[in-house]
Amino acid sequence: MKAELSYQEIEKLIRDKADKNVRVSYENSKTIKVSYDIDMFFTSKTVEVYLDVRQVNSTSIKLRYYSYGFAVETIVSGILNMMDSDIYSKGDDNMLTIYLKNIDGLESAFKTISLSDIAFTNNGASVVMQIK
Repeated sequence: MKAELSYQEIEKLIRDKADKNVRVSYENSKTIKVSYDIDMFFTSKTVEVYLDVRQVNSTSIKLRYYSYGFAVETIVSGILNMMDSDIYSKGDDNMLTIYLKNIDGLESAFKTISLSDIAFTNNGASVVMQIK
């Protein structure tokens, strides 16, 4: 089974859950760019983080995040500190594991489905799942 999520839907989910306006865009079949504007005193700075899908299995997604700016590690750490610690773990080399069954609203879904792949297109994310 395959589900498609447009980047606009992903942005809306983030806005609804985290009350943050981000922009999500395509880089390649395994990488997206997430952009966020930060107000700094009298100016605004755009921060861009790239997310590479490294591994997908039935209970988690392993991502590597990186940026071309020096302050992004601090910003990402701040974002992670706002999340429940049972949703993710951070490893070496900017690796991040997201535990899907620990995300509110998804735990019941993962009792009947199993995630097997995520790929990105110009229009959005394609999520491949199997029914258990």
